[in-house]
Amino acid sequence: MQKLDRAVDFLRSQALAASTRKTYSSAKRRYEIFCTCHNIVALPANEMTMCRYVAFLKEEGLSASSIRGYLSAIRHLHIEEGWGDPSLSSMPKLELVIRGGEEGAGKLRSIKTQTADHPRPAAKTEVDLASQ
Repeated sequence: MQKLDRAVDFLRSQALAASTRKTYSSAKRRYEIFCTCHNIVALPANEMTMCRYVAFLKEEGLSASSIRGYLSAIRHLHIEEGWGDPSLSSMPKLELVIRGGEEGAGKLRSIKTQTADHPRPAAKTEVDLASQ
């Protein structure tokens, strides 16, 4: 069995090209730093953490395709650490956040500028029954 386990480890280590391993390593470090700085548990990553990470990367000026690459690295990290595959299909809000970052790629203003220009309306605290 030990021989088979070594073979499994070797084959798994060969699953990514050297350049992809280097890119993923950098992306994983950036994710871990993000989590540490924001006092977030990195693994397993939940949907809100991933949404915040995408927003952070967008604020840092990364393109949508780069952000998708970073998410692939986190997916790989999950699998390697035994947490399973966090697919986008199980995180619908994350998919919406990613799509929002892709809309009009290259023409988007920063998220900070967009929220400053269009603040979220205040929540209604009373129901106006007279208008119904």
